[in-house]
Amino acid sequence: MWSVFADLRTHTVAAIATRGNFQRSRVDRPRLSWKRLRLHGAVSRAVSKSIQLGSKKEKEGFMLSNRLAKHFAAAAAATVVAGAANAAIVHWSNANLVVPATIDGLYINVETRATGSAGSAVAGWDINPYSATSLTWFNATGTGMMRFPGVTTGSAGNLAVGTLVGASGSFGSGAVVVGAAPGNWQLNASNYFGFRFVAADGGTKYGWGRFVIGSAINGADRTIAELAYEDVSGTAIAVGAVPAPGAIALLGLAGLASRRRR
Repeated sequence: MWSVFADLRTHTVAAIATRGNFQRSRVDRPRLSWKRLRLHGAVSRAVSKSIQLGSKKEKEGFMLSNRLAKHFAAAAAATVVAGAANAAIVHWSNANLVVPATIDGLYINVETRATGSAGSAVAGWDINPYSATSLTWFNATGTGMMRFPGVTTGSAGNLAVGTLVGASGSFGSGAVVVGAAPGNWQLNASNYFGFRFVAADGGTKYGWGRFVIGSAINGADRTIAELAYEDVSGTAIAVGAVPAPGAIALLGLAGLASRRRR
């Protein structure tokens, strides 16, 4: 009987131990798996976030590239439109050259911007407005003042803004005419004139100027406020044309793109 009881006790202890091991195994395994799952989830979320951030940056970069492409295209189009008239215009915007009412007047080298009261003092001078009794133009060889369109004699005409100064024009020298007729010069006003000159490279270039006249054509208040010319030999220029801002805009956009990329 005691033998049976001992066997029963042994089997009971073994069963309990087995059950305990099973329970520990059943509980411990899920805990270990849960830790792994949590780690796996954290890694997955980090990878997903990284991918999302990468996608966002790529999207922003793509959108910026599109915007810059549109800006460059617009600037290039504007440059092409304006380029035909002012691709290489040299503009002396603040010339402010006072022309003395004397027999010598003022000798002007358009390219070097040198001026003087004697031709011998201004190497390569191009135009020379002078006279104590009128406003007369004296010009170097190959140089001339453009007459008003349709006029074939006389001196510089008072041209309308936009008038084309080029090889098709008629050029001469001498005293200007003051009056009310088209092409006549006006007192107390800005008068626009066209001219041609032979540049240092031997080419003929065309330009325009703005001459401010006071109350008298031979008074002390007569000033060439600005001058401009087309730097490409033989190329016409419109009165009032100045360099286009297209190149500056493109440089600004290029700088913006460079900063955003960094």
